[in-house]
Amino acid sequence: MAIRKLQGQKERNEGVYYEFDTDADILGEGGMGRVYLGKRIDSNGGVTPVAIKAMFEGLPDLVIERARREASIQLHNESLVLMYAFIETQDKDMLGADVTHYHVISEYLDGISLANLIVGNLEDRHGVVHPSIEKLYEEYIDNREQKSTEIIKKVLAGVMALHDVGYIHRDIDPTNIMVTTDGKIKLIDFGVAKQLVRLNTADKGLTSSGQFLGKAGYAAPELILGDIRHQNFSTDVYAIGILYFQLLTGHLPFKGTSYDMMEAQLQKTIPLKAIQSYQIRTVIKKATAKKQSERYTTSAQFRAAIDAFVFPEPWYRNKTILTSGIAVLAAAVCGCIVYWSLASSASEPTPEELYQSYLTELNSSEPEKTSQGFDGMLNLAEKGYMPAMYQVAYTYVWAPKDSLSLLRKKNLGLITDSLGLLIENAKNEEAMTWLKKAIQASDSTNYQAMSWLAQYYLNGMVVNRDIEVAVKLLNKSKNEAIKNQDKEYIEKINKVLSRIKKIKHENE
Repeated sequence: MAIRKLQGQKERNEGVYYEFDTDADILGEGGMGRVYLGKRIDSNGGVTPVAIKAMFEGLPDLVIERARREASIQLHNESLVLMYAFIETQDKDMLGADVTHYHVISEYLDGISLANLIVGNLEDRHGVVHPSIEKLYEEYIDNREQKSTEIIKKVLAGVMALHDVGYIHRDIDPTNIMVTTDGKIKLIDFGVAKQLVRLNTADKGLTSSGQFLGKAGYAAPELILGDIRHQNFSTDVYAIGILYFQLLTGHLPFKGTSYDMMEAQLQKTIPLKAIQSYQIRTVIKKATAKKQSERYTTSAQFRAAIDAFVFPEPWYRNKTILTSGIAVLAAAVCGCIVYWSLASSASEPTPEELYQSYLTELNSSEPEKTSQGFDGMLNLAEKGYMPAMYQVAYTYVWAPKDSLSLLRKKNLGLITDSLGLLIENAKNEEAMTWLKKAIQASDSTNYQAMSWLAQYYLNGMVVNRDIEVAVKLLNKSKNEAIKNQDKEYIEKINKVLSRIKKIKHENE
């Protein structure tokens, strides 16, 4: 047994010291040092278990400074590991030369990494499976959407605390998140975290040989490019969006080597088809946008979007609303405070509820109601709600034999009476624009939109006639209709495909 006592000036002032046994089994070992189980002992005799990282000798000054910075982020938050201290001790080597030893001291966490939970490796470092972690995993497997969302909300709670004091983490991934035996989700490892006000080009040296801050599978484009000037809160939002995708699907959106993944983060969109929930797809799509201006600006906005669109809490479960009528969530970002009225947001209708209300009005026989419904639907579509995009397009399309579309046009003044003839004034360019938006927003799963778009290519309206493109769209539409077991739509598409085949045969 070789007990080493650690106490800096700050600890002496507080009547606190730390100790650990250098001969004991280590908790872990990385590139910076070995981690030991230690004790925090205060003047009253109180003892708290801690993790003590004894850093290796001869590390570059930059690494030492990072460790010092990591230890300085001492935030008390249920979703963050608590950092206690960075302590230097002096010693002599075998030749009598002075040697400085560096130690990073943090809260001791008992459990497994989130990365292990995702793949079902539930044993801790002792080979023990804790009942609480086993239960969490079973719940995760049984209901991935709900449990993944709960985990992400806890991660966001920790990141919000970091953002509130001006820090960005820059290395969020499941290996840096602990699932503890007492049911907590804790973000760890602030080694590359940085205050926004201190970001500078000095960090660019880390990208000079193809390296960058973070991990390729989760890194935002600006992180991969070493673009220090544009690294901000949305950089963490991107990584959490990727993590959300991984929790839901069990894998990362991009595969391959680190280089392959870096290229993909810069060039490719997230394959959202793997996620069933439209609401979750919408949230992740915005969080992982390549352009920072299109992402959630802060972790607080990301959390608010999840609360509003994904498993929103029923009003009758909100104790704050029941007791006080209103609650305010403050998210401090860059010195600004954004207030959210939980009372009003909890009672606001969801996009789906608004959609159903507008759809009822839109299909009304009364022109005034149809107009109100269309205005609401257009507003919802412009906010990115895919079903509304399709309804706007469907209202605009050229559809002389579609009675519902004709009724809408008539009530909206898009059909005129000329010499006793009803003339349909379809807005074909607008229709094509919204059809394409609906298809893109649905990741090419909206078979109705693809079918209508095919008609434009088939008839040569607005665009040049292109039968091959029309056939491709119709086949995609048919495949999605089959998945949705829409027999009526499958039959309609088959009729159009048969007609095209007949025309081709006659022209040969």
